[in-house]
Order: sequence, then C-alpha cells, then structure tokens
Amino acid sequence: MVALFVVLNAMSVGAANVVKVPPTVVISNVKVDPNSISGSQATVTWSTDPSSACDVVSYRLSGTNGWMTVSPPCGTHVVTIGGLAIFTSYDFTISSSARKYYTGTYASSFYPVDASTSKAYEGYSFDFWADSLCGRKYVHTQRAAEMPGDVEFDPTQAPNGNHYQLFNVHAKYYGQGEGWCWPYQLTTKRTIVRIWVKDFTSGINDWISANVDPVPNVASGGYSGSVSWSIQVGPEFKAGAFGVSLSYTPASGISLLPTWHNEPYADGWKYVAELKVDWNGGMQTSEDFAWPMHVIDSLAQYRLYDKVQFMISYSMVFDLFNPSWPWVGYGPWIGYDWTVGATTILGQGTDNNGANNLDQYTNVQIGTSSGPG
Repeated sequence: MVALFVVLNAMSVGAANVVKVPPTVVISNVKVDPNSISGSQATVTWSTDPSSACDVVSYRLSGTNGWMTVSPPCGTHVVTIGGLAIFTSYDFTISSSARKYYTGTYASSFYPVDASTSKAYEGYSFDFWADSLCGRKYVHTQRAAEMPGDVEFDPTQAPNGNHYQLFNVHAKYYGQGEGWCWPYQLTTKRTIVRIWVKDFTSGINDWISANVDPVPNVASGGYSGSVSWSIQVGPEFKAGAFGVSLSYTPASGISLLPTWHNEPYADGWKYVAELKVDWNGGMQTSEDFAWPMHVIDSLAQYRLYDKVQFMISYSMVFDLFNPSWPWVGYGPWIGYDWTVGATTILGQGTDNNGANNLDQYTNVQIGTSSGPG
C-alpha cells in the first residue's frame, strides 16, 4: 500500500512538471502590391493566427544594412511603404507577436513599379551634310518614337489563347534636302526602321509579337486616330492616350517593304519588325507609321510587372538625285549612298543620347490597350 502511494505520488509530481510549449503565430496569405502611379510605394497585406497579433514590418534596400520599420495597429495586418526607388529590389520581414504565443516571422522581397499614364517618347534632330563644288549641303532630319508608357494585358481574357491587346509602337522620320550643283539635289534615298523588344525580368518574349503589317501599309494610305490604354492601380483604372496621324510624303512613287520577323536576336532581344522605304527623289520625305504589337493575354498574365524595353533603330541613306529625269521614283541616283545609323530605346526611364526626354520605365500591367491595326 505504501509502495503504491509512492508510485502514484511520483507520477503526479512528474505530470505537474510537464511544460506546455506555446504555439507560434502563423503568418500566411502575404501579398505585395508594388504598383503605384509614382512607382515609389508598395502595399503589403497578410493574415495571422491569431488574428489579433501585433506586427512589425522591417524593410531595406537589398544588399544594405539600413533597416526601417513600420508598426501598424494590432490586428490590422496591412502597411503602405513610401519613399521607395522604382525598379529597385527591397527585402522585407514581418514579425508577429501575441500573448501566450511565440513570435512568428516571414521574409521575402519585392521591387516597386510605376503605372504610366503618359507615353514613352524620345525625339531627335540630325543634320547630314556633304561638301560639293557648290558648297556644303544638308539634309535636315528629325526622327521620333513613342508608345504607351506600359504594356497591358487583360486577365479576364487570359483563358482565351487567341485573344490579345493591341500595343502600338509609333515611329516618325522627316527629311528636308537641299539643291546640289545643277541638276542634282541632296536628299533621302532610303530609310530602314527596325524594332526589337526584350523582357528584362524573365527573358521570355513569347507573349508579344508584331502584326504582319504596319499602319498605313500602302503608300496612298492614311490614318488618323489615337493609341489608348488603361491600367488597374489598386481598385481604380487609370487611362492614357495620344493621337496619331499616319501617312507617307510623297504618298506615291515610293517603294514600301514591311517585314514581319518575330524571331530571337542577340542578347535576349526579339527582332519583331522592319520597314524599308525607298524614296522617289523628292526634296522632302516623311514617314509616320504605327506598328501594332499583339500582347497575348494568356501568356502575358505570367509576366505581370516584368520590366520591358523596345529598341528602335533608324538606318538612313542619303544620295544625289537628278529630278529632271521623267521617271521620278526610279532614278537616276548617283550612288554615293552615304549611310547613317541611330538607335533609341524606349522603356528604360532615361534618355542617354537625345532630346525631348519623356521616356518611362515600361512594365507589364493589368489593363487594356488599343490603337490602329
């Protein structure tokens, strides 16, 4: 009887010494919305168990030691972080604590992006010259390229593999020649405009491709209208647009050769399209065209906020033309073929080699876009 008492007493003492380990706060459903008009803020939301937990969010520029903290009211589980650098990686952690719980932690990273409601644009002036017995003569040129500030896809159309948004790259060239020693004149003989695109985030370019033809696609054609787009920022849609008037001068007697490429190119670029124009010897030449790009909704849905750039190159050939010949548009060119090349990049957020900088950081956004084509 005494032995039984001792055993039972030892068991009760052992049971009294068992320490109950408290649970850890569970952090789940973490979402980061890095999108804003300015590109300088991000909103982080999450859930906790228990829901009443108190949180501390810490963030820093990736690769640095300068942590900053935000403490929202207990049980709210949402913070908006401001003063961020666009397209720059940030680390963040969430620490959640509650009474009778161990502190739970979560860590990840993000980069903020901007929603551009203005167009990406770069314009340049260039004067080509050549010396003659009649003095120095010029072809005064202007070229420009523009497009919506961001690329849009419509998630409601993502189940339809054949649905796409129209995204237009708009390019212009203007050349004004001068009289050479009689009977010749110095002017533009040929222009070649080439277009590339590159997804810098994923390296995947299959979600965007060029239409077969630019607009207008015949010498006598003309088009007036607009390129427009809308972007979802939080619960709202923000809209942007710009007008276009597309044509060629002279409108006849020129040779147009559009080429639809859509093929891989060096350094991860995708070579999408090329437009070659052989001019007819006129003193004044201009082309103003838009090349429609198909943004395939079913594929672009996986590229949300990817950083994208378009590269547009101009190759311009200048020569002497004798306008006294009756078959203007077919000769005779002298054959000097002075060639000048230039390249501009849209979507990089900077303007390194030109004027009129309105360039944007271009990324993939939820929304819609439309235009000629």
